[in-house]
Amino acid sequence: MTENPFKTKYTIDITRNISIPSDIKLARFKRSPDLGPSILFFSGGSALRGVAKKIIEYTHNTVHIMTSFDSGGSSAEIRKAFRMLSVGDLRARMMDLADTSVLGNPEIYKLFSHRFQKDDPCEKLRLQLKQLSLGTHDLIKNIEQPLKDIIQAHFDYFIRSMPQDFNLGGASLGNLILTGGFINNNRKIEPVLFLFSKLVEVRGTVCAVTDSDYHLAAIYEDETTVTGQKHITGKEVTPVGKKIQRVFISGHPYEPREVKVTAAPSVIKKINDAELIIYSYGSFYSSLIANLLPDGISPAIAAAQCPKVYIPNPQGDPESFGLRPLETAKILLSYLTDFENVIATSVLNIILLDINTPEDPEMELFFHRLGIQTVRIPLVSEKSAPFYDATLITEAILSMS
Repeated sequence: MTENPFKTKYTIDITRNISIPSDIKLARFKRSPDLGPSILFFSGGSALRGVAKKIIEYTHNTVHIMTSFDSGGSSAEIRKAFRMLSVGDLRARMMDLADTSVLGNPEIYKLFSHRFQKDDPCEKLRLQLKQLSLGTHDLIKNIEQPLKDIIQAHFDYFIRSMPQDFNLGGASLGNLILTGGFINNNRKIEPVLFLFSKLVEVRGTVCAVTDSDYHLAAIYEDETTVTGQKHITGKEVTPVGKKIQRVFISGHPYEPREVKVTAAPSVIKKINDAELIIYSYGSFYSSLIANLLPDGISPAIAAAQCPKVYIPNPQGDPESFGLRPLETAKILLSYLTDFENVIATSVLNIILLDINTPEDPEMELFFHRLGIQTVRIPLVSEKSAPFYDATLITEAILSMS
C-alpha cells in the first residue's frame, strides 16, 4: 500500500526571535494549561519551589528530573532502614505541583504533607501509624473511597516492612506512603510516583533519575573525598569551604566506591520529548550535576531537538564555593560533553542571567565563540532580592518555550 504523503509527519528547523516576557504566549498558556508546553527541568531540592508552584498556572506538562541521593533529614532514616533511594525531594516537588484548589484532593494533600511530631514517644507514633493503616486517624477518615483504601494499603505495606527500631519521629507521611509503595512494587519507584501524582492531582510529571540505592560523592581540589549528599551541600553540616574537583555516584553510603549507573528509559524518553530543557539553579552539584551523571542522560540531551537553557544561582551556594556564574556554566558544559562526537550547542544554547549580574568578559567571549548566548534580563525583583523572583523566572522560561 502506498503511504499517504498528506498524513506523513515532517520535521523542519525554524529560527525565530522571541520577546521576554511574551505577553501573548503567557495569556495563551494561562487560558489552556492542559495544552501548555512540555518544559523539562533538571533540578533537585527546594530552590525551584516558587517556580513549580507558579508554573502550573500556565502548563500542566512540565517534567522534573530529580536526584535521589539525599542523605539527610528524615529521608536518611528511610534510606538506612530499607536500603533505597531518597524519596523526600520527589514528594516535596509533587506537593509543589499539586492542585490545592477544590478541584484537587485537599484532604489527601494535607495527609501527604503532614509530619509526625519529632519528640513524641515511640508508642504514640506507632499507634498513629496503625490508625492510619486502619483508616481511623483524623487525617484519613474523611478521604473518599476508593482512594482511602489505596492509601491505607500503602501504610500497611510500610508497617509490615518497618524494622522494629525504626524512628518515626519527624517522618513525613508522604514519604512513608511512597516507601510502602516502593517495597510493594518490587522496589520500583516509577509506578508509585504515577499513583501518588494521581492521588494529589499533580499538574506535571516528577521522575527519579534512578530508582536504585546510590549516593553522591565528591573529590575536592586538595584530593580529599566526601561521600553523602548532606556532607556536600553544607546545609545540615558545616560547609567544606573548598572547590569541588569532581562528583560521582557511589554504591556505598560512607565510602567512595564509584559505580556505573544507567538512566531509566522513561527519563530518556522524557528528555527526547521536551520542548525546552532547563538546567536549574539550586545546589549546583547535588541538585543539578548529579542528575547528569547516569549513562544516557547527556547523549539524550544532545539528541533532543529543543533549546537548552542554564540559569545559574543568583549568588553562590556552598557547593559552588569560589565560582562565578559563568564558571559554573563552563563546569556544566564539561559534564554535558563528556562523550564522543558532541558539540557544545547541542547541549547548551543560552545562559540566562539577571541583568545586574557582574560581567565576566573572558568567560562570555569563551561561550560566544562556542555559539552559546549569554542573556541578561531582570530576574531578581526588589521584593525577592537577593534571590530570583519566581514570577519573573517563570515568565522568562515560558516565553522561551
